Amino acid sequence: MKKRGDVLNFAALAFGALAILTTAASAADLEGWHGTAWDMSAAEVDTALGDAVKPVDPPLVYGGAHASRTVPEVDVAGYGYRALLQFADADGRLQQVLLERSRLPDASEAYAAALDANTRDYGEPTLVCHSPIAHERVWRLPTTTIHLVFLDFSGGSMRYDPSQEIDPLVPDIERRQHSRRSYPQRLLIRYHPSERDDLMSEGCGG
Repeated sequence: MKKRGDVLNFAALAFGALAILTTAASAADLEGWHGTAWDMSAAEVDTALGDAVKPVDPPLVYGGAHASRTVPEVDVAGYGYRALLQFADADGRLQQVLLERSRLPDASEAYAAALDANTRDYGEPTLVCHSPIAHERVWRLPTTTIHLVFLDFSGGSMRYDPSQEIDPLVPDIERRQHSRRSYPQRLLIRYHPSERDDLMSEGCGG
């Protein structure tokens, strides 16, 4: 059950190749996620979301937090996601909401749609970060920070065997260890309190 948390941790570690600060063009804020507020208890989240929220049993583990609630179907700019609501192990209070989408082949289209929607609602991203396998946009609003993360495991060095000497005369297609179909694409949207700097991605604001 720790694999999903491990993927998110890996995504955080993947950044560092490039982080660009931009100026947000919108003064908009977001108090929480879909009617919830940060530091709510699980019972308060159940009341706020009603029939839309379902239990996760056993909870998914995320290193200091656990996801014990989910909203199975969430629409973001016309594409479906699953929301996982994460509560701190220490006090059981809501600290983060993770939306994930792994359905192919439209991950890149869903990313573009979410980027357009967030830019329309909250202005230009505060941070733009890239790595060989990931692209991240971050909106740091007064109350809530939003991360839009596109993971493409088919790109960059992950397609090559690092033990092999690279011959510049060998065509790229012949050096690939695996085809693009061997690796997934993941789309993540994270929401967390802006005061929680520890929840920023390492190498991208953290």
